[in-house]
Amino acid sequence: MTSQPQQPSGPPIPPLAQMIYGLFRAQAVCVAARLAIADLLADGPKPADALARSAGADPAALSRLLRFLSSEGVFCQNADGRWELNEAAQTLRSGVPGSVRPMALFYGSSAIWSAWGNLLASVANATTGFEAAHGLPLFPYLEDHPDDAAIFNDFMTSMVSRRTPASGYDYTGTRTVVDIGGGHGATIIDVLQTHPGLRGVLFDLPEVVTGAAPAINAAGQKDRCELVGGSFFDAVPSGGDAYILSNILHDWNDADCVRILRSCREAMRLGSKLVIVELIVPSEPNGPSFAKFVDLQMMAVTGGVQRTLEEFQRLLDATGFGQARVLPPGLIEAVAV
Repeated sequence: MTSQPQQPSGPPIPPLAQMIYGLFRAQAVCVAARLAIADLLADGPKPADALARSAGADPAALSRLLRFLSSEGVFCQNADGRWELNEAAQTLRSGVPGSVRPMALFYGSSAIWSAWGNLLASVANATTGFEAAHGLPLFPYLEDHPDDAAIFNDFMTSMVSRRTPASGYDYTGTRTVVDIGGGHGATIIDVLQTHPGLRGVLFDLPEVVTGAAPAINAAGQKDRCELVGGSFFDAVPSGGDAYILSNILHDWNDADCVRILRSCREAMRLGSKLVIVELIVPSEPNGPSFAKFVDLQMMAVTGGVQRTLEEFQRLLDATGFGQARVLPPGLIEAVAV
């Protein structure tokens, strides 16, 4: 895909300007996702006017959008002027393996876009850009906006690959696994399908686990997975041998993480395992890291933090867990002590 706007003449565009131009690319992709252009092209090439009628868009404006995206390597115009999918555009289709459409819908939504537009509030005022834009933190906002909540839940589910990191953990000696804040169940489904001898508990807010039931049933795990509603700030189900926190702690500040971890520790027996799935920020300065991008997302949207291993260990030390171990594929293990 093209990395910078092309010019027929004139001075080259400075690298920092290329970064700034990135916001145009992102929003263009997100608009194409919202209009479901890739889905509309799944059965073959179409002219812009036919696409526009199906998508509910203006033909001339849609042509300009696709012209730009094709110059960036997304979509392609063939010799007779019709638009078609290319390899990159295939990943904008709904429901295909590796689809990024849920990501585009989430990041391109006005709720999230406006949070990043208020990143200064996060940096200057130690609040979230999301709250500066909407007057509410993310999760209370989602309770009041079901359409945005559906986009959020679809994105969270899409972030769990067919084989989640948690399914690669060694569950030897484990009978019951409790997935804390497990959303619509993608992680616990994969764990149970990968380890037929386990039983599972999916724990999340009552309205969330209610929405998980169809996925649990469709995966054939209804008899092996109990659905429990509640808040992990108050208490979590007891009796598990292993507890999973998959991309949960990064949503919260240190004080809230201590509350979550204490709830887990109070429910756990001595020697029970805590399995944390998180990107770990490398301790070395200056080097590139995707975790550093996600950390800004947490700062702007949830008020959370993407942490170094040392920062995770401080939270674990304060809540009754032993020394953390980093295990492939991308897991932090801690034992209740």
